[in-house]
Amino acid sequence: MAEPEVYMQRIRDMGFEDGLKIRAENIDEAKQSIKECRMYQKDLRQTKKLINLDMKEIRARYRDEIAGAGEGRKAVFSLLGSKGLGTSMRAEAKREKRNERDSILEPYNTLKALIDGLVTDIDRAKIQLQTFIDEERAEEESLKYAEPVTDIYCSNCNAKLDKNDKFCRECGQVLQP
Repeated sequence: MAEPEVYMQRIRDMGFEDGLKIRAENIDEAKQSIKECRMYQKDLRQTKKLINLDMKEIRARYRDEIAGAGEGRKAVFSLLGSKGLGTSMRAEAKREKRNERDSILEPYNTLKALIDGLVTDIDRAKIQLQTFIDEERAEEESLKYAEPVTDIYCSNCNAKLDKNDKFCRECGQVLQP
C-alpha cells in the first residue's frame, strides 16, 4: 500500500504539475501527441486502479476495527446495569473509527478526482488534435484540386498582362499589386 504522496509524485513525474500542455505544428506532431495522450491516460488509469486497491484495503482493515469498537466498554456497563450507556459509548467508538477511516481515505479520493480531471482534459486535447489533423488534411486536399492561377487582365482596357507588370502596356493604367 502506497501513501497518497507517492501517487501525487507519480502524477508530477508524468509532467502534469503545471497542467496539460500540448503543441503540434503539423500532422505528424499531432499524431505523436495523440499517442502520448493515450499513454498518459493509460498510466493515469493504472494509478487510479492502484489507489482503489489501497482504499479497499484500508476499508477492509477498518471494517473489523469498527465492528469491534467499544465492545469492552459495553460489557463493563452491562455488568453495572447501565446497558444504554454502554450502547451509546459503543456507538461513539464506532463513529470515531469511521471518522478516522474517512480522514485517511480523503487524500486518496482527492487524487482520484484529480486523475479523473486529467483524463477528461486529455480527452479534450485528443479531440482538438484530431480536429487539427482533419483540418490540415482538408486544406491539403483543397490545395490539390485548386484551379491554377489564370491570366491577368487590365481592369481598364482588358489587355492581357504579365504577373510582374506595374502598368498596363496598352493603356498605361497603374495596376494594383
